[in-house]
Formats: sequence, structure tokens, C-alpha cells
Amino acid sequence: MVLVERAAPPDRADAERLIAAYHASEGLKPRPDRISWTVDQVLRNRFPGVLLVAREKRAVVGVALAVYQPSAALRRVLVPNDLFVAPAGPPQGAAPPLPP
Repeated sequence: MVLVERAAPPDRADAERLIAAYHASEGLKPRPDRISWTVDQVLRNRFPGVLLVAREKRAVVGVALAVYQPSAALRRVLVPNDLFVAPAGPPQGAAPPLPP
């Protein structure tokens, strides 16, 4: 079973690793300095947002980074910027498959 929860400082290295893997999977060159800065800002509550990790047993297998942005209609909206699940292993049925 996969558990999704707010990231804590001990999750930092895994979160940064998965965000870098996400960037690489999209054909981007990961920028460790930018990734580290962003994760740090959210973990220290210096930027309005949330960093979530998905755990399978004790291993971090997914990450989601979302930030709040102002909205004239809704006041503020939580917008996901980085969302990635490690591709290792067979699907576990935690969510329906994405269409191709």
C-alpha cells in the first residue's frame, strides 16, 4: 500500500532525487542547485506550498511539489509544479492508469 504524506526534513534527499529524475525523464537537464533551493524553501515554510512524498513501506517512491498562487475568482489555488512516481516495479493499483 502506498502512503502519501507531507515531506519532512529527513525526506529531503529522496525528494530531490525524484524531482531530478522527473526533470531528466522530461528531457531536461536537472539543476541540483535549483532543486535543492526549492525543496528547502518549501520545507522551511518560506514559500506557500506543499511537498508531498509517496511511500511504499519505508521507501520514498513518489514526490509532488505544489505552490499556492493567487486567483481573483478563488483567492488562492494550489498548483502542482512537479509530480513524479518512480517507474520501478509493477503498478500497485494506487490510482487508475493514465491514458497514453
